[in-house]
Amino acid sequence: MGTDSECGIAGGSQGSGRDYISGLPDSILQSILLRLEGTEEAARTSVVARRWRSVWAELPELSLSMAHGHSPVDAALAAYSAPTIRRLEIKMPQSLWSRRVAIPADCVSLWLDFALLHLAGELRLKMPFVNMYTKTTREKEEIVLPLCERVTAIFLTFHGETLRFRLPPAGVFSALATLSISNVYVDGQELEDILCSRCPCLKQLVLDAITVRGGAHVFSIRSDSLERLEVTSQFHGCLQIVTPELQTFYAVFVSDFHIAAPKLSEVDWKTNIVYRPSHCHFAESGRHLQRLAITVNYGGWQLMQRFDTVKELVLDVQIAQGVQQYNSFLENTKKLATCEVLVVRLDIEHACKPTLLHLLRKCAGLRKLVVQVQFGSCMGVQPYERFLEDTNVLPKCKVLKVFLSLQ
Repeated sequence: MGTDSECGIAGGSQGSGRDYISGLPDSILQSILLRLEGTEEAARTSVVARRWRSVWAELPELSLSMAHGHSPVDAALAAYSAPTIRRLEIKMPQSLWSRRVAIPADCVSLWLDFALLHLAGELRLKMPFVNMYTKTTREKEEIVLPLCERVTAIFLTFHGETLRFRLPPAGVFSALATLSISNVYVDGQELEDILCSRCPCLKQLVLDAITVRGGAHVFSIRSDSLERLEVTSQFHGCLQIVTPELQTFYAVFVSDFHIAAPKLSEVDWKTNIVYRPSHCHFAESGRHLQRLAITVNYGGWQLMQRFDTVKELVLDVQIAQGVQQYNSFLENTKKLATCEVLVVRLDIEHACKPTLLHLLRKCAGLRKLVVQVQFGSCMGVQPYERFLEDTNVLPKCKVLKVFLSLQ
């Protein structure tokens, strides 16, 4: 027979002596706790009834917050009793991003060791504004990622820390399918070794605002399994990509690369780096893409000329005021890749209608038009609605669907 507090949580009549909820299997109780805001909330249920005291400690997923420092995180991981966990998330709440919180790097090492022993799934460490130091010298310390053979996805976001991959001579990340690294310093040779020979099942790779130290003037990514690559980092030398299964390439700040990807179908070049054919090579790629997204006024039009047909063409249009800038836009967009779907993102406050009309006249076989107006535009969407209602404006097509929205 349960205590009074246990009867209260049961949901039955007061004093009935029956605890219906606590009698449920652990798997159902855990599914209830997983619906709470985080593991801290789940742990608080242990004071409600004796039956609940160990339930949270065997949850298949842990979502821990650094809102009150690292001690609650350390305690939660120390109390965890299940042999395997499928998801581990440790994050700094966005409300505290304006503060410079400091934690010992030793704690992060313990968290990664926990993942090495228990995690068979997804790892997320998101601490973009955390300064790490050693307990003894209080100097900046490196973070070492161990060889987690059962981890399927890794998402790491730090604050300019140094991430090392000191792995044994043998062994691979045999289950790793997704790797995302943000705002860290890395050793070029170590990262090359990881990407080229230690991740045989990697399908998605994100390198965001990383700084590569050491290594040769050519940084290589060679993978027989990679399907999606996002690079928003600057490399001092050439980025060489050999990926026979790659389908999606997203690049920002990359000015020198050679990519061999025969299955490439989607390219996103929304960057302020000018595309230079002499430094940006698409080898073994055909003349057709499923999707191409470019920023028109930053040399993206040169990339567009690399492909004859694009099923969906996305144009970010940003034109500075002035006749010279507008004439340059007209010259660069004399010829558009043949497309079925045209998405135009307008971030201009002048010559909007002539700009849109110019682009529409270049698309004879268009089937779908999407116009996205920058949110906060002084014009709003109403002038565009009236403009697009004029059938003389739109290209002559059998079927044309028009969508207009704020971006």
